[in-house]
Amino acid sequence: MTRQSDQSQYFGRDLEVMHYAKNYYKWLLLEFKEFIGRNIVEVGAGSGTFSEIIFKEFQLDSFYAIEPSKNMYKLLQERLFVRKFKDRIFNGYLPDLYKKLVPRPDTFIYINVLEHVEDDDEELGVIYNSLKRNGHLCIFVPALRWLYAPFDKTLGHYRRYHKRELESKLNKNGFTVIKSKYFDSLGIIPWLIVFKMFQKKVLSLNDVNLYDKVAIPLLQRVERYIKPPIGKNLLIVAQKE
Repeated sequence: MTRQSDQSQYFGRDLEVMHYAKNYYKWLLLEFKEFIGRNIVEVGAGSGTFSEIIFKEFQLDSFYAIEPSKNMYKLLQERLFVRKFKDRIFNGYLPDLYKKLVPRPDTFIYINVLEHVEDDDEELGVIYNSLKRNGHLCIFVPALRWLYAPFDKTLGHYRRYHKRELESKLNKNGFTVIKSKYFDSLGIIPWLIVFKMFQKKVLSLNDVNLYDKVAIPLLQRVERYIKPPIGKNLLIVAQKE
C-alpha cells in the first residue's frame, strides 16, 4: 500500500514556515486556476494555507482535505473547522480514503506532496481511478535529480523529478498531460549553494519572507513570457479523458 514518508514532524514544521509565502501560493493558484473544478480533493493539505485560498476564490460543491502528518492535521482541523466541509478533513493516505470521496472529485491538488510518496505510480493510479472523466490533476513538485540535497532527505523526499519522467508516469497511468513547465528557474542557484554546497537542513522564516517578497514577483513576471528550460520546481496539469 502506498505510504508517504514517515518524516512528518519535520515536514510539518517546514509547512508552517511556508504558510507565510503568500505570493508563492497566489502564483500557483494562477497557474492552476482554469483547471480547478467544483469538487476538489487536496492531498497533503498541510495546515490549510492553499485550502484557504481555494475557499476564497471558488464556489465549491465539495472539498476534501487529506493530511497524513498528525501535527499538521490538528492545525488543519482548527483552521478549517468553521468551513462548510469541516467533516471532510482526513488524517491518512489517499489509497485508504478514496472510497469516501463522494461525489467523485473533478480536481486533485498535490502541492509539494508527490515526492513524499514512495510508490508514486500506485498513487497516480488511485488518483486516475478516483477522478471524474475530464477531471484534472494539478501537481507541483521539486525538480531536477541533481539538485537532491540533504535538506530533501530531511524533509522525507524520495525524489526530485525531471519533466519527461513525470509526464511518462502520468501517461502510463492513463492521464493526458495538458500543461507542463519548469518553475522558479532563479531558485536553482541559491538552492545549490545553500542546500547542496553548504548542506543546510532548515528553512527559516526570514529566507521564505525574503524570497517570497523579492524573487517571486520578479519570477512571475519573467516566466509569464519566457518558459524556462529548467527550474527548481515542476508544475504539471494532467487530465483524465
